[in-house]
Amino acid sequence: MYDLPGVLDGARSVPPGTNLLVASHDEQENRDRILDALATGIRDGEGAVVITTDLPASQIVEALEARVSFEPRLLTIVDCSGEQTETTAEDLFVYTVASPTELTATGIGVVECFDQLSQRGVDRCRVGLLSLSSMVGKSGEAEIFKFSHVVSSRLDSAGFLGLFAIDTDEVDTQSFQIISEAFDDTV
Repeated sequence: MYDLPGVLDGARSVPPGTNLLVASHDEQENRDRILDALATGIRDGEGAVVITTDLPASQIVEALEARVSFEPRLLTIVDCSGEQTETTAEDLFVYTVASPTELTATGIGVVECFDQLSQRGVDRCRVGLLSLSSMVGKSGEAEIFKFSHVVSSRLDSAGFLGLFAIDTDEVDTQSFQIISEAFDDTV
């Protein structure tokens, strides 16, 4: 089971392979809920993959360091923000993708992150995607549904936890409904 204090309403944990769509009208709230869940896992020695579409890797590292002290070997990042930044952590793996519209490259980055964590002896992992909203605006709901379905299927097969943020003010109702079908539940 994966513990999720403060992320789920009511439930405190979910089984391996669960993929959740974290939805609200507040992008920062979504980001905080997911980063809190990743920090909980890191604190317990689990690996974390962060897919960031709007913040550079350095800001993700700072946000996690503010929540928990951790070994950089437990964190990997797929940075799709398009911003070039350096991080000071030695063992931190960052896979850079030029834009959140490059879905194939983003998927390859996720697989590379899994490989890095596996090589480091990490067998439990939480994945947080921040945020699907910016991807939908650039790629459309059909493409994002396919991408989300492929990634969530990989997470399910591996027994990992997936948390995907979406700002409900940034996508229309039809797009939200289509995308939400790729996930086990919406919180």
